[in-house]
Amino acid sequence: MALKGAVVLMLAASLGCSAITSPASTATATPLVSTKPLPQATESSFKPDDSWLNPMSLYIGDFQSGWFCNSGDGSANLYSTYDTMSIEMIHGGTSLESVSVSRQGFKLIQDHHYIITFSASTDMDRSITLRVMDPNDGTIYHDQTIELTSTSQSYRIDFTYTGEDTYDAMVALFTGGSGTNYHTITINGLCLIDLNGDQPSVKIDQLGYTPTATKRAIFSYNEGDFFNVVDVSSGQVVYRGGIIEQGYDMQSGDTVYYGDFSDLTTAGTYRIETQIGGTSYPFTIGENPYDALEKGLLYVMYLQRCGTEVVSTIDGYSHAICHDDLARLDRDGSTIDVTGGWHDAGDYGRYVNTGAKATLDLLLAYSIHPELFNDDTTIAESGNGIPDILDEARYELEWILKMQKSDGSFYSKVATEVFADFISAQDDTDPLIILGEGRTDIAAYASAVLAYASSIYEPFDSAFASQLWQAAQTGYSYVSRVSGQYIIDETPQGYDMGTYNDTDDRDQRFLLETVMFMVGHDYAHLQNALRYLSMEDLDLSDAGWRNCGMYGLYFLALQADQLEDGQTNMIHDRINRAIGSIASYIASSGYNYSNEGYGWGSNGDVANDALIMALVYDLTDSNMVQTIGMAAIHYLLGQNSLNTCFVIGYGTDSPTTLHHRMAISHDNARYIGALVGGPDAYCEDEIALAYCDTTFPAKAYYDDPDSYSTNEMAIYWNSSLLAALSILTN
Repeated sequence: MALKGAVVLMLAASLGCSAITSPASTATATPLVSTKPLPQATESSFKPDDSWLNPMSLYIGDFQSGWFCNSGDGSANLYSTYDTMSIEMIHGGTSLESVSVSRQGFKLIQDHHYIITFSASTDMDRSITLRVMDPNDGTIYHDQTIELTSTSQSYRIDFTYTGEDTYDAMVALFTGGSGTNYHTITINGLCLIDLNGDQPSVKIDQLGYTPTATKRAIFSYNEGDFFNVVDVSSGQVVYRGGIIEQGYDMQSGDTVYYGDFSDLTTAGTYRIETQIGGTSYPFTIGENPYDALEKGLLYVMYLQRCGTEVVSTIDGYSHAICHDDLARLDRDGSTIDVTGGWHDAGDYGRYVNTGAKATLDLLLAYSIHPELFNDDTTIAESGNGIPDILDEARYELEWILKMQKSDGSFYSKVATEVFADFISAQDDTDPLIILGEGRTDIAAYASAVLAYASSIYEPFDSAFASQLWQAAQTGYSYVSRVSGQYIIDETPQGYDMGTYNDTDDRDQRFLLETVMFMVGHDYAHLQNALRYLSMEDLDLSDAGWRNCGMYGLYFLALQADQLEDGQTNMIHDRINRAIGSIASYIASSGYNYSNEGYGWGSNGDVANDALIMALVYDLTDSNMVQTIGMAAIHYLLGQNSLNTCFVIGYGTDSPTTLHHRMAISHDNARYIGALVGGPDAYCEDEIALAYCDTTFPAKAYYDDPDSYSTNEMAIYWNSSLLAALSILTN
């Protein structure tokens, strides 16, 4: 486990910001690099606001049976639990049809083979009839007489459905008849199974769950009173639970139900079967269901490398050295060597602020759980004795250093004048252009990441660590003497490249001050950070490339033992606001979606939300926070209205045709491990506009290489999910 330092977030009534007087002996003006270990979270007195985070608020409603008792000239009472019907026969009437118990809504597909299984007993030996029929015109699809005794017996009824496809078939049990006065019939676990079913309807995390995790299945329509968890290897039912209605989900247009199977903790591979024929994809319960995914998410970062040869050991494609020419500065035509770094997304542009965010995520993942990361992921540096996640982060850090000017500021991005065609990276030989100078938001963000990285690399390469720290200090000096410069249109008319503009640099300045204090131990940085913290109009709720305030809150919380009560209370309030917003969105969503709406990169937003919850989980060890964060991850890994695992190559059903120049130029290679952008309600490309279900935002996604608004990837989406997973599942 990671080393733990002292963290105490003391809750106080005051929201004031008091000045701190630091002892002269502890202040260090300009250290080369910190000689103290970075603080780590311990179990803390910081507690999230339970009223905002109660995970049970995600699942409202009570159990209501869908079975009904119908009487003609007979009389009976029906008592139901989720898996048992007790039919109290008072008077049987004149015929078998005088009393019946039935349920509608069974899905039947032409020529599919079905079985109906149940167990039953009765107080008196007698026969009943089971019929599968059309509730509208009475057409009988299957009719079978069943002999019941006082001993409970198991029954299996086989039939092939030959009618037209229907979603509203009825199963009825006819229990009337002369001589069948007062007695009780008990039916347990009546379930229809489609032996030819190939379109699962039940939504689960397609990778699985850890044994102690909260585990819930989501049903997009009424799939019966109960569900079974079936062991795939044996076919045995190992758990049965009730299905409860949650309500109408406006974003997807589905009426959503759920079922809980958290009590099932035995390792294995399972699927879910519902009472009326629904199934799920297989999933696992085990200690490490996400290990392969975490490695795949990191490996994609390697595949995004620019300026070097990349050889994939997973997908069988590669590219030679690319984009190694000197880049031209748009301002005056001078040229600079800015080779290296990561291609940002499905294009070949490279951007400092998105790269800084992605790098910070990798460094955080390692810093919080270094024991998880090894040196054998088959990247170029594997086997060098340094965890591969740090090798990968270093590749981007070295490029960020190249993008820094001598005055401490940074160029913003390097790209070609227009996006390349769908060609391999080494074939994109158009002139490289450097754009953007002087932006304080980028200088603050990049400098913060360089400073944080300096302490992490100190045990591995002290010279590199000192280089990072000196660059961070130079960047800090620039930000300190320059007022906000960030509302800049960096893309001149006629150019076509990624745009990552910002409208406020205070969150980046806040992050920079918190990191400089944490690494350099100069109390002036802490006082500056507290000044930003007290600005009520400053949003510190996100961990993205534009708004990065949550990182600063996390770093400041790690150093709470050096704060006063009123100051820790401000941190508590800010963090609760952020996680409370995420929790409220999840609670109002049928599929645990953590945002208000669906825009470009909605999956990246969800990954960021999971990361925010993960950082708070590291501070608190709160099971409640962990449950909310994992709910967001479950959405990404299959528990969504599209029943799709949005990470390519993982789960059973994931995208196949990524919008990505390298992937498309290699015969639409799958690019295994890439998190796609996901539903975009605005359908911002022609393919999405033509083919997406634009009626419901949650379904505005199309798996097509030309759908760049829904089916692209980005390094900072992968990094968020990787960091969130590594923290929340450990």
